[in-house]
Amino acid sequence: MKIDTLIVSNRLPITIVLKNNTFEIIPSTGGLVSGLANLLSRPDTFWMGWVGCEVADPALQALITDELWKKKLIPVFLDKDLAVTYYNNFCNEIIWPLCHYEPTLANYQEKGWLAYKEVNNIFCNHINSLASAAHIWIQDYHLLLLPELLRIKNEQVNSSFFLHIPFPIKEIFMQNPWYLELLNGLLGANSIGFHTHKDRENFLNTAYFNGLLQADKNDTFIYNSRVIDISYCPLGIDMLSFKKALDSDPYKFKFLHLKEVFKNLKVVLSVDRMDYSKGITERLEAVGLFLKHYPEHLTRVSFVMILVPSREDIPAYGNLRETVNATVARINSKYGSPSWKPIHFFSTSFCQEELVAFYRFAQVCLVTSLRDGMNLVAKEYIACQQQGDGVLILSKHAGAAVQLQDAILINPYNTTATAAAINTALGMVGIEKLARMKSLFQSIEQFDHHRWNSHFEERRRRFDIEEKKISKKPLELVGNRLQTIKLKYFRAAKRLFLLDYDGTLVPFKPHPKNSVPSQCLLDCLTKLAQNPANIVVIISGRNKEFLEKYLSNKNVFLVSNHGLSGTYPDAQWKKYTHAVAHWKSEVVKLFHLFSLPGTIIEDKDNSVAWHYRKVSFAGIIEWKNNLIKALEYMTKNYNCEILQGDCVLEIKPLHYSKGSISQRIISEIQPDFIMAVGDDVTDETIFNILDQEQVSVKIGDKQTKAKYFIKCQTQVIPLIDSISNYR
Repeated sequence: MKIDTLIVSNRLPITIVLKNNTFEIIPSTGGLVSGLANLLSRPDTFWMGWVGCEVADPALQALITDELWKKKLIPVFLDKDLAVTYYNNFCNEIIWPLCHYEPTLANYQEKGWLAYKEVNNIFCNHINSLASAAHIWIQDYHLLLLPELLRIKNEQVNSSFFLHIPFPIKEIFMQNPWYLELLNGLLGANSIGFHTHKDRENFLNTAYFNGLLQADKNDTFIYNSRVIDISYCPLGIDMLSFKKALDSDPYKFKFLHLKEVFKNLKVVLSVDRMDYSKGITERLEAVGLFLKHYPEHLTRVSFVMILVPSREDIPAYGNLRETVNATVARINSKYGSPSWKPIHFFSTSFCQEELVAFYRFAQVCLVTSLRDGMNLVAKEYIACQQQGDGVLILSKHAGAAVQLQDAILINPYNTTATAAAINTALGMVGIEKLARMKSLFQSIEQFDHHRWNSHFEERRRRFDIEEKKISKKPLELVGNRLQTIKLKYFRAAKRLFLLDYDGTLVPFKPHPKNSVPSQCLLDCLTKLAQNPANIVVIISGRNKEFLEKYLSNKNVFLVSNHGLSGTYPDAQWKKYTHAVAHWKSEVVKLFHLFSLPGTIIEDKDNSVAWHYRKVSFAGIIEWKNNLIKALEYMTKNYNCEILQGDCVLEIKPLHYSKGSISQRIISEIQPDFIMAVGDDVTDETIFNILDQEQVSVKIGDKQTKAKYFIKCQTQVIPLIDSISNYR
């Protein structure tokens, strides 16, 4: 059967229960399952994942595989020890605490990392054993290495990745001893998705800080000469399933039961896994403060806490369970009575219909996550309150808070304020409650699981179209290719060299003024230009004063400010265009407004540059993007363009470029050998005008129109020397 989309996650959306020599398949529930249910319903979509238990018998594995294939599920089998080390140690004692801002709980063990790599390789091999899928959609932090592993096997693989947990700030993520391997693994995907803008920015800052990404356009980025789409969209819930549950008999029975148990009482509900990221101890402290400071609610309000057991063999979770049990017992003992219990604690899970009864019955839902990727409990509660008068209290640190602004938003670390928020929610009048809930309901209805699914499908579709327009990957200029170019140079009667300066002839320095030519470079240029068949032109973004100071009298032509002025053809400085940058003073003011420690503003003849190479600010990418938006608005009526170079933004008139002056020089000289070398986006205007017979060279293996690339700037002088010395 043809597979169009293959969903890949740590677990399949089922549980296998082994019974003697047979097995039972039990469907699973949860946000990811419901979020992908619509996609899985398509005939050409399959789901791959671990079965959740050890199946040692090959014959039984074959039976399970056959049965699951009928459901379009593809099992991965792991032995128990490997699964425990991979899942418990690396996934949940390293990645999970770091991503939830609890680095002190991380337990770094080499064996966990080795198990994590092995499991990701098992998934990769299993995927490659199938007929190739048109698209592979990988889910969550258990499989961060998988995108790159798949690309190593097949460079043309089309894969996406969605992270369902928070992505932390770089200072925390980089505490992981293997963070670079994880980043490179994730960047193997064609597209990467997050729940929130903040998670996306944290990831981008981490990748940029480690020199892994180059900005492109429209939320796309360059990694290893590939364009990657990086976006965000909140996961929603299956609204229809909750509507059906509200009409079911199990719901009605449970709702009547709750009315009897909590007769004449208001209920504040919390539903979580037993996890330190959910702020359970902080919530219990807030409940204690509420009962102490607002005694009028004693015997009138009960707190229902449903805490589903989770990862109990990990020490941090066992300690949390003991703390919760002791705290609940202490609060109930201190404030309770024979006829009233402040906290009703359920250490179990409920079916959807029963859970919906709790949601519908509770007057308040309290979510106190210390950090959460999204938190679907908040949305599930709202879905059950369409005609109700419930109130949602939601942590600001949950991803859902960005979307659910009409909830009462709290900082769960401020337990006194949380207690006050509970009091406010219980005393809120009907009109305000209804207005808030109406707004919240409209929000989750608009951003349901269909919207989440369609968002990434549409982005993938558009991205696939755009990717086909991208030029093919450049060829590394080594071996026979280099030998062929040397031969072309040797046979040519008239040769033209078009050379960029910063990042090409000289390395970048923290301050532009320090990037002066070395003696080795000066000797190379002198020797190259002494050959009467050679014409050498340095085309730079630098101003003419800098070029004149360091590169004059070398028998080379100089072009400044990306083609504004130069010494070609008679060695005298002249302007090639009369475009006037009358907007410069406004841009300079804006650049000063956006200045940070480390930014440098360079005022040139007819342009202005904003350098940020020395900036260590974690939010520099978002800051730069905001500056670009401000520049676009300011200059929309001016004939100018924004150039994004290597850690620099530059604004210049639209009527000239490195490409336009190069075109003029080429048409006048009519050379039979052209070699252009450059490193950033401004040099692409030169590469664009050269045909495939000419030699265009990009510094670094990046997306480019150039035909060739060399790995780093230090190879430029040896490359030019090797060509010019060919005999």
